Amino acid sequence: MFTLLIIQGTENLYGVHPFYTVLEADGKAHGILFLNSNAMEYSFLPEPALSLKTLGGVLDFFVFLGDNPEHVIQLYTSVIGRQIMPPFWALGYQLCRFGYTGTQNVREVIDRNLKAKIPLDTMYLDIDYMDNYEDFTYDKKAFAGLPELFKDTKTQNQLHWVLMLDAAIEGNNTQYQTFKEGYKNDVFVKWPKSVDPKD
Repeated sequence: MFTLLIIQGTENLYGVHPFYTVLEADGKAHGILFLNSNAMEYSFLPEPALSLKTLGGVLDFFVFLGDNPEHVIQLYTSVIGRQIMPPFWALGYQLCRFGYTGTQNVREVIDRNLKAKIPLDTMYLDIDYMDNYEDFTYDKKAFAGLPELFKDTKTQNQLHWVLMLDAAIEGNNTQYQTFKEGYKNDVFVKWPKSVDPKD
């Protein structure tokens, strides 16, 4: 196991938790967490053996002894941190794609799913709903009536919506309100003065 896509910085946003848990014959359980910043490889050998190889690094082993598997997971998450409980609807049926041509197209997709009795809890709109792909806007021609669609489907179908936003604001359009406000309030991320952005 090895974590890829590490972004340079002071805070680890990606991680691997090499952890296993075992249910014993008496109903008790144990789990072991191996923490190491280097690449690791597991091999399961004939019972009861496990081979662990690593390129190096500091090895931190955590052994969790529990009355049952749930207890082991509680002990494990007390070390790595607890998962937040997402809203119930976020665990449901979700539909996402790029390429909607407008409000009518989106409405047809919703209606087709409902008619076919395919559950739908959350609908995503990718960046094609935006006006010129600019964050915090929507295309008022192709996606006319979009706010009303949100209200109608929330009321009639308890449908939730997620709108994609890009982590970039167009800087070439000086009439773009989001850019103007961001520039005026100095909210944009900038290269540190000590770094040449060409590097």
